[in-house]
Amino acid sequence: MKKKLLSFVLLATFFALSFATYVAAQEKYQSVTPNSLSSIQGTLMPTLFFDGSSDSQLTNIHFNESLVDSQGRLILHGSCLGFASCSNLYSISTNGTLNWTSSDVGRAAFSDKHLLLGPDDRAYFLADGATIFAFNALGNPVSGFPVTLPYVFGTSYNPVVIDQTDGTIFARTGVTYSFSAFPVAITALNADGSQKWRTDYPNENEGGRGILQSINGNIYTFIRGVGLTVLDKNNGNEICTTPNATGYYGSFVGGADGVFSSFQNVVSSYGSNCASGTIFQQQDRDTELRHYQNGVIYAIDYPLYSSEANQTRLLALSKEGSLLWRATDVFPVGAPVRAVKNNVLYMIGQHVTDGNKQKLFLLDALTGAVLNSVETSPFCLACSVAAANDGTVYLNDLSSTKIYKIAPSQPPNQTPTAGFTMTSGSQSATEGQTLKVTAPTSLVFVNFSAARSSDSDGTVNGWEWKIDGNNVSTASNFTYGLNHGNHTVSLVVTDNEGSISQEASGQVVIVAAPATIIRTPPYDSFNGCNNTNEITGGGKFSHASSIVSSDPTRGKVDLNVQAAGIVATAFGQTGVGVNYESDFSGQVKIKAFISVEGFDLLTGTSIRKLPLNGTAFVESDVFITANPPVDAKSKSRFRAALLGDSGNLLNNIKPAQLYSVEHIANVTAGQRLRICAGIQSNVGVAGFPGLFVSSKALYKGFITRIEIIPE
Repeated sequence: MKKKLLSFVLLATFFALSFATYVAAQEKYQSVTPNSLSSIQGTLMPTLFFDGSSDSQLTNIHFNESLVDSQGRLILHGSCLGFASCSNLYSISTNGTLNWTSSDVGRAAFSDKHLLLGPDDRAYFLADGATIFAFNALGNPVSGFPVTLPYVFGTSYNPVVIDQTDGTIFARTGVTYSFSAFPVAITALNADGSQKWRTDYPNENEGGRGILQSINGNIYTFIRGVGLTVLDKNNGNEICTTPNATGYYGSFVGGADGVFSSFQNVVSSYGSNCASGTIFQQQDRDTELRHYQNGVIYAIDYPLYSSEANQTRLLALSKEGSLLWRATDVFPVGAPVRAVKNNVLYMIGQHVTDGNKQKLFLLDALTGAVLNSVETSPFCLACSVAAANDGTVYLNDLSSTKIYKIAPSQPPNQTPTAGFTMTSGSQSATEGQTLKVTAPTSLVFVNFSAARSSDSDGTVNGWEWKIDGNNVSTASNFTYGLNHGNHTVSLVVTDNEGSISQEASGQVVIVAAPATIIRTPPYDSFNGCNNTNEITGGGKFSHASSIVSSDPTRGKVDLNVQAAGIVATAFGQTGVGVNYESDFSGQVKIKAFISVEGFDLLTGTSIRKLPLNGTAFVESDVFITANPPVDAKSKSRFRAALLGDSGNLLNNIKPAQLYSVEHIANVTAGQRLRICAGIQSNVGVAGFPGLFVSSKALYKGFITRIEIIPE
């Protein structure tokens, strides 16, 4: 009795844990499901596209599998009803007329997939046993076909793949029923049907295994007792194997960027060197892969217990293994994924909230959201689905020759994107940024442009601008005056389908600029503006002197610079100054206006005629300096004199004249500057021994004003 009680307790605990795990799994899925489908109303309208019941060529025929070629023509396999033996391929033009009928191709192979398309719209059919028929776009048999391969195709979904670049055909065939060995052959055929290579395994066939052309164009397949096997596409040589790899029959998908298989609750990926790894795993569920395209794996998610079979759903994984979505409201039927075109997944299933009616669903392949649907039972109890590149969908009834066409549905309107530019003068910023304007006036005009807005599938034709929460404009471009302070700008745009964008916003900050400072006498009194510097030397009787003075109260400056002798130079500088402390960071322009008058005196003695080997010069300037140094000293030259070949007295009188000088300084808030403005002269003489030369600069000036102008 105790043993029975213990067994009961353990069993109850197991079911409790299993239920908790199942609930946890459901909660995880709920976080990635698309919106509820209960409100989706299908708007697809199938119309009769083709009916062969009145065509003598199609008497007692029913269509089976179908494909659409690159020109939009429908390619179908048709066979006789009942026990009659007939089997052909048919091409139907885009206008619904019968384009061509092939020669007899025999019974279809015992595989899930019989029709394939190659380059140039060449159609291939897999016939009973291991025979491949080929027809060109006009329906004519391709020379070199049919080709019969050894053994049989088996029950795989994809026993044959076509290289879409060069038309090479790769096929897997093998013995599926035997009392001895189960050989398997992987064969490559050239586009003309001739054998390119063949690789054999003597006793390793499994009837449900298929092949893929994947990474680097090489061939991937499962070989019993070997594992995942990769063969070189050019010669069939074995590149590598993964011995422990396994997977459900048919649960084997991939493309140029990955190969994937699943077994029970584990999804595995494989690389070009056969390296494998688990990318997805869930508890108490089975995962069977069905399709791979554009980096997305589509799989059927089965519950572990048959009593919960109604919880079977379609899910999508990224190639890295992250769960993208799970279509919780659609129950997949049969082979649910019929096609993926232009990021639209075409799926046969039942909506769980409307009486479980079988429908064709159009899902967003990236999100799982249902875009549209149509109930299929009024048109075909069992349907083949073919989708064209332009979105046209064909439903053909597997018990007749009736084909229904669903015109391309408009893709969901894409939401527009709002973007704008804010401009004031030479400054600009975009949404997500801050436009900062420094201005002395209380009203600054800013131009707003919505030219950065866009709509990927239409046009933007509506604009709603707000500043500080208030509606200010419905134009695409406008100008608005803003006062000092911080302002929030937002834009919402509407496209031609009425879809409204997310709000885009930015900031405008208007900072009050310091007013221009104009200083006239009296100026600040400090040392450093009226400094002198002299250099003497070189010969007999040489001397140099600089006598300078300034009067800040009157803005007056006097300068007397002299040099005489064989070789002598002298320099003098005088000015008045202003103390300035910046209350902002940026550029400031410093300007000085000075009224200057005086003369240059150049004379040579001892020799009346002074050749070019004796010279004297005077160079005079108006200057501005700043301490600490900012950028550079600026000056405006008003006199430069050179003694020529005459020893006569040269006295250049400079009448009163107004000069101005300016330069730009970069300053930071709180920086203190001492600005000096004034005049300076540099004089010099040079001559042979015995030749006495003298020069003099004598000037006076009045600093009319000094301006400090924020830029």
